[in-house]
Amino acid sequence: MFSKIILKSLLFIVCVNFAQITYAQEIRVIDNKGTLKNVNNNVVTHSNTEPTTPLEGDIWFDTTLAITTIKIRDGNLWRVLRTGRSLFSVVTTRATPNVNVKPTDITNYSLRSDVLPTTTIAVQAGDIIDVRVNISEEFNVGVLTYDNIGDLLSIYATLNGNSILSQPTTIISGGDNSFEIAEGFLSRVFPISANGTLNIDIQIKFKTTVERNFSTDNSGVGSLQAIIYR
Repeated sequence: MFSKIILKSLLFIVCVNFAQITYAQEIRVIDNKGTLKNVNNNVVTHSNTEPTTPLEGDIWFDTTLAITTIKIRDGNLWRVLRTGRSLFSVVTTRATPNVNVKPTDITNYSLRSDVLPTTTIAVQAGDIIDVRVNISEEFNVGVLTYDNIGDLLSIYATLNGNSILSQPTTIISGGDNSFEIAEGFLSRVFPISANGTLNIDIQIKFKTTVERNFSTDNSGVGSLQAIIYR
């Protein structure tokens, strides 16, 4: 009970002090013309009117009534989150250190449980999952500069064996040219529709067949963190 009171107090402070629209995560993407752009992943809106161009996973604090209703965008619908929802648990999966990869397929996304092991969670209908992934890779000196690497990172999730999320939206770039290091961060919030087992993986689409190592001492060991709200 005490933790719920604290959560409600913090929520009130956030609503009062922050701007009406908050962008949860800015990411870099490549459009269908091959142009690198900065876009916003999920948007949090505080308003008494429905957001006009919502995307999957956006959050809307609907202030139409005296008591604010929290809603999440699921397909073409706004689904109301249960009142009293609070942090239930946090699951963290550490990437496997020093994984050597020499890609042969640069056309398709591939599951990479060798780079980051599968995260498996028992979930319930109505849970909200906040997934955050950080992955880094290192190339041999003189092979590529980080801004020319261009590998794409995606979060892939299944619920009871059925795909519920595949999001190829961020480019692995930025880092340190002294070591030819690149890194990528991707996050996503999504609802759970049924009781069962949630598996979360990463997918990578490689830009080149150049050999690289993931999660080295120079680049740092990546991880996946899943925050469950229930």
